[in-house]
Amino acid sequence: MAGEEFGLAAAAAAAASATVDAASGRSSRVSALRSVEDIFSDFRARRSAIVRALTEDLEKFAALCNPDLDCLCLYGNSDGTWEVAPPPEMVPPELPEPALGINFSRDTMYRSDWVALLSVFSDSWLLAVAFFHGARLDRDDRQRRILNLY
Repeated sequence: MAGEEFGLAAAAAAAASATVDAASGRSSRVSALRSVEDIFSDFRARRSAIVRALTEDLEKFAALCNPDLDCLCLYGNSDGTWEVAPPPEMVPPELPEPALGINFSRDTMYRSDWVALLSVFSDSWLLAVAFFHGARLDRDDRQRRILNLY
């Protein structure tokens, strides 16, 4: 094959075997979420990462949100870490994305108002990620979830 001589086949195989975080489009250390418990654990880890970014690590977070850079997003990762990065270029359209351009309003708002706005955006993104994973549960997991409500 023509692609093999350039090493493209190996790169494609490596990309296919990598686990991609469904929320951010980046590589993830977490396997697919196949139960309600997995979805809740993922939600809790992402939420704690975002809360830490907006509270304990606020100075570091604000420094990373340079308004001179391209559109940046705050990602809470499923391993409990957070990152500020531009959105990935190639993401399927059904994946929820966090708010774009969190860095542009950093210097034009009061710090407390900026953090409050980012927390609202982040809460919306966290719920969208949880519902995205929940919609992909199979019938048995959905049935178990409904039975646990009663």
